[in-house]
Amino acid sequence: MAALSRPSLESRLRGTEALDPVTDLLPALQRAMYERSLYEFLKAAWEQIEPVPFVDSWHIEAICNHLEAVTRGEVRKLLINVPPRSGKTTIISIVWPCWVWAQEPDEGNQLVGPGVQFLCGSYSAEKAELDALKARRLLRSPWFEKLWGHRVKISRDKDNLGQFDTTAGGSRISCGIAESLGKGGLYRILDDPHKISEVESSLMREQVLREYDEVWSTRSNDPRIGVEVLVMQRLADNDLSGHVVTQPGWMWLCLTALYDPERHCSTAIGFEDPRGCDADGNVLPDEERAGRADEPLWPEVWPLESLRALEARIGSHAFAGQYQQSPMPRGGSIIDARWWRLWDKPAFPDFGTVVAGLDGAFSLKTYADPSALVVLGAYPEAETGRPRVMLRDAWQARLTISELVARVGKTCEDRKVDVLVIENKGPGISVAQEIVRLYGERRWVTLLVNVKGDKASRLRRCEHLFEGGVMYAPETDWAQMVIDEVAMFPRGGKDNLVDGLTLAMNWMRDNGVTLTRSEYDADELEAARYRKPVGAIYAV
Repeated sequence: MAALSRPSLESRLRGTEALDPVTDLLPALQRAMYERSLYEFLKAAWEQIEPVPFVDSWHIEAICNHLEAVTRGEVRKLLINVPPRSGKTTIISIVWPCWVWAQEPDEGNQLVGPGVQFLCGSYSAEKAELDALKARRLLRSPWFEKLWGHRVKISRDKDNLGQFDTTAGGSRISCGIAESLGKGGLYRILDDPHKISEVESSLMREQVLREYDEVWSTRSNDPRIGVEVLVMQRLADNDLSGHVVTQPGWMWLCLTALYDPERHCSTAIGFEDPRGCDADGNVLPDEERAGRADEPLWPEVWPLESLRALEARIGSHAFAGQYQQSPMPRGGSIIDARWWRLWDKPAFPDFGTVVAGLDGAFSLKTYADPSALVVLGAYPEAETGRPRVMLRDAWQARLTISELVARVGKTCEDRKVDVLVIENKGPGISVAQEIVRLYGERRWVTLLVNVKGDKASRLRRCEHLFEGGVMYAPETDWAQMVIDEVAMFPRGGKDNLVDGLTLAMNWMRDNGVTLTRSEYDADELEAARYRKPVGAIYAV
């Protein structure tokens, strides 16, 4: 038990000093309990930093137990894969460092006490600094100051989100992985090293791996006793988790949103996923574990029906990686041709919003990329009113700029297009300017948009719409041309129609036109979903 200011609690308990059970005994007992258990400390600290009530779960205690093993020096490298919104950042990046600092210094364990130095990283410095803000808020809360204010004080001469120090020599440095060069810590906490919007890009993913190997992994203040924790969701087969998990020395705590009997998690500190165990904690035989399949990790917050709705909304690939910690190889393609739904009626439905996406190039050379236009129409399903999207028209051709503008203009007029979307770079800018010059007074709006991510990541943003049964196509040769190119991408050599399709689909997605069943809310969206655009979002 930590020493108190004189006269000591011990002397008062012996009767040599008067003892106030409220001001002396209760805080001392609380302090001893919280210092002994990160899990108890977390529950008490939660309301100091989180606006929502604490909802308990066995997985929270399991994470705390593994972090305690790190703090004792029993585990030097810990990899934690856990679904989003499971409390990982609050536990690991915010509360755990404060708990370590709250410990009384121990000559036998340099990993505890207010003099410990932390290096806390993420995919960006801004994300890491947001976590630092909450940690600093906890340290300055009346609850923490009452119990540990005598031990942990933030230094006045180093107190900002990028780094704040304790008067005992401890520090919490927050940075991106690459920015960690020249910095260090006895603890290295890496929380979400990949940005979801970038991880589909092999170049961005490999850059993170390189920064980890060449910079982050060398930032231990004392390689003899320094410890490291990496926490993230699985985002790709060769993400940072996949990179380190096969390396020696790592303990892997893998928690899936839905129990997978074939991937039952056990660790060397005695942890067993309780969903695969009997009441006494013994692992069940294979056939009995199979009966526990799909039990939720945190049913009080994420019941089975909510997780299934989420899977339908984000797509099976994203769900398998982020929530089941098992990113599925896509087999070289993203969209299964069977996900398109056939429109076999003689006439198209009445469309509410019609959007065209143009991948614009202009050249007559045979080796140049062709231009491609894809037209999509949104309409409400007759039986349910839910939004559906029809492939209304598509073509690709090698044209001069005047021929291209004329053909695009005619298609937009014939198909009653409301919005024409063109990527805001290269030839697209010239094409858009010419279209506005010649057709500026016509019925459609021409928009130049800045796209994010590479071609594959833009198509993957739409994957859940195909998988959710939103996309329809007529039984025509031009529609089959689009279906075939999309199904072959990125293995195939063509992507012009894919670019036109994703431009139109992502505009619809970002503007609330396309929704899956689980996203649909008739009361809130019915009035706005099919409203015609009235003007350009911004001028070309």
